[in-house]
Amino acid sequence: MSRARRWTCLAACAALLLLVVFVNPPTHTTLGYVLHKSAHPAVFALIALIYLNLAAEAAQWWKPYLGALSVVLVCGVGTEIAQSLLNRDPSIVDVVRDATGAVASLATALLVQRWVLISRTLRVCLVLVATAATLSAAMPLVWCLSAYATRDSLFPTILEYRSPLDMYFVKRGTGGVSGIDLPAEWAVRPGEKAIVVHLDNAKPGIRLFEPHPDWRGYTVLSFDMTNPNRIPIDLVVRVNAEAADYCDVRFELPSRIRATLKLRLDEIHTALACRELDMSEVAGIALFVQQPMTRGEFYVSRIWLE
Repeated sequence: MSRARRWTCLAACAALLLLVVFVNPPTHTTLGYVLHKSAHPAVFALIALIYLNLAAEAAQWWKPYLGALSVVLVCGVGTEIAQSLLNRDPSIVDVVRDATGAVASLATALLVQRWVLISRTLRVCLVLVATAATLSAAMPLVWCLSAYATRDSLFPTILEYRSPLDMYFVKRGTGGVSGIDLPAEWAVRPGEKAIVVHLDNAKPGIRLFEPHPDWRGYTVLSFDMTNPNRIPIDLVVRVNAEAADYCDVRFELPSRIRATLKLRLDEIHTALACRELDMSEVAGIALFVQQPMTRGEFYVSRIWLE
């Protein structure tokens, strides 16, 4: 390899590492965050290939590949330490992402370069490793894009639990969210599903991030909910926009009932706890109980616009 080519490869590697350390793009959306994290395996896959390009021939053919993986791990840990010095949180998960990208590119390179020279068993193993590593690196982005596509295809339905994709933008006040088959007493069809909210959590409720943002042209926000308890539940609906503007509407869900709550969007604007809210930039919905209860639960079957 010529000296100019060697220096070009080293400069490219240094540039990639500097990008990882210093570039921190805005990640206020889920897609932005996932794209940022998905760049890790791509960047370190390239670094592994650059090392292979620079590595000298070795008596044992596998040594350059092991060396490339070792360099990636060292660089991955080093970039996380450097980020911590810049007041960014280091992450062992990012190092795993780095290694996953390197494994995918190295396994693929090994197949291309030594297909004829390696045994059939090793070829099969390398194909499986390359496929698994590539899928592992790509799956978060694929899952995220699928969730966005599902969200947009369902609109004006904002939430209706049918599969894990429908739960992508849903979180509980504390912890995760679980979907269940609605108890037969309340279901209108066999196998109907709903989200369950346990009232004894520290912050009972659910939050929906990044619903379809443009609600112009709709007049009513509807909730299909069930209260199986023998006491009513005092709930709050909060609708917020990108600029941290929000509106709170309080209501009571009677005991032992499945009901559809309908909130007029123009009434939301006149709620007591309400700032100016742009209906073309809706960023989230929260449905929560102000005070946790000792026991009980309620179910959310569907949220939609009319």
